[in-house]
Parts: sequence; C-alpha cells; structure tokens
Amino acid sequence: MCALVRPARVFQALVGERNAGPVRSTFWMAVRRPVFLTLVIACVVSLLATSVATLRLVGPTALYWSFVPVVEILALTIVLWSRRNSQTLASLVDVFFVGHAAWTLFLLLFGAALALSPPQHWWFLVTRPAIAGIVLAAGWSAYVDVCFFRYVCGATLSSAIGSAALFRVIAWIVFFWIFAVPEPTPLGVIQELVAAFKDLRQ
Repeated sequence: MCALVRPARVFQALVGERNAGPVRSTFWMAVRRPVFLTLVIACVVSLLATSVATLRLVGPTALYWSFVPVVEILALTIVLWSRRNSQTLASLVDVFFVGHAAWTLFLLLFGAALALSPPQHWWFLVTRPAIAGIVLAAGWSAYVDVCFFRYVCGATLSSAIGSAALFRVIAWIVFFWIFAVPEPTPLGVIQELVAAFKDLRQ
C-alpha cells in the first residue's frame, strides 16, 4: 500500500535496495505480481457473476483474464526495449506491477460493492461511483507510472511522461481490439474507433 500513497519514495527505495547488491532474476520474479493481479480480476469477476469465488470458478476465469497482464508486459517491453540499461526485464516487470495498487484497490472495492448490493442498485453503482473510481484510479495510476519511468528507469520528467503515455496507447489499443472489435483487423479497429468517436459527439 505504500506504493499507492508514496510511489516516488517506494520506487527510489526499491532501486536503492537493488543497487546495494546483485539481484537474481528469475521467472517467478517476473510473474508473481502479474499472477496476483490476474487472481484479483478473476475473483472479482467470479463474485459479480455468481456471488461466490471458488477455485472451480476462479481458475478458468484467471486463465481467460491472464491476457491483461500479458498485454501490459508486452507493452512495457516495447517501451523499455532501448532503456533497460543494466536491469533485467524480469526485475523491471516486478517493480512496474508494484504500481498497480490503485487499480487493485478499485477492483476489490467495486467487486465488493456489487456483490453486497441488491441488483436494483447496480446501475447506480456502475454509472456513478464506478465511473468516479475509474477516473481516480486511471489518473493516479498514470502518475505512478511516470514515477516508475523516472526513478526506476532513470528517465527525465518529460521522457517519463512520454513513456507512460506510450505504454497506455499500446496497451489500451490492444485491449480495445480484444473487447470491442468484432473484426480483428486494422481496418476493423479504425472503423470501431470512428464509430466510438461519433457516439461520443452525439
């Protein structure tokens, strides 16, 4: 939770710890926090769908939603391809996912609110508090990512802002492609984006 409140200090401390001695890069280091995020998403989805979260439900749901951290790791790899310096990709992925506290907290609160509320209140929760929560989580998460690129990757402030923006562009385009595009082609993506823009203008 410290990363949620003081991301700059947490990232600086993590960098200091890793500079103090050699860090053994392992597969588990790279996947432990992405796996945790996937399990949180799976538990929330299971709660919303059935009001319970059992291993029988969470397991398959986690496999399905595992594309979320996979897409983020791929986007992060692209952004950091020429900026890794002496740090391994596994350690960078591990530290980057420390900054998911805002989204994790939002998902847990959102899932709990819907699971504990009667169905007739869901529309209000989804259209009012949930939208406010998404805006807050997205804004704070963007700031956390800027802190990551600045203090962990050693980028300047302008470069860190650009890296955080590029990461979101790559990841969100892929998410949009997966969720909203019935025809998974570049033309299909463009058509869906144009249609979404027209809907927003109406």
